[in-house]
Amino acid sequence: MFSFFITIKFDHHCPWVNNCIGRRNYRHFFFFLIFLTLHMITIFIWCMLLIVKNQNNLNETSIVVSIVLIVIISIFFIPIFGLTGFHVILVTRGRTTNEQVRSFTLSTNKLE
Repeated sequence: MFSFFITIKFDHHCPWVNNCIGRRNYRHFFFFLIFLTLHMITIFIWCMLLIVKNQNNLNETSIVVSIVLIVIISIFFIPIFGLTGFHVILVTRGRTTNEQVRSFTLSTNKLE
């Protein structure tokens, strides 16, 4: 559900953080995506190092948890990395998500 407050320089409504993203909080949202991506890469590397280090004891609880984490991170990494990359491109172009989506839909809608 959209908030009833006015959002200055509205970017988009993010259901994952349950908030409208705009001028006041876009920086926080952007760095959230950057650090989430870096966190996922770090956890993936640490889990891989733990598995390689203990490859003789693959039935230990820590190894099983590491494998589960690697699977979960592998599933979520591609969409999150794509979203982060999309917002990096938007920041470099100085555009909002709303402007990008509206310009894309207006340029592809030939009936109007």
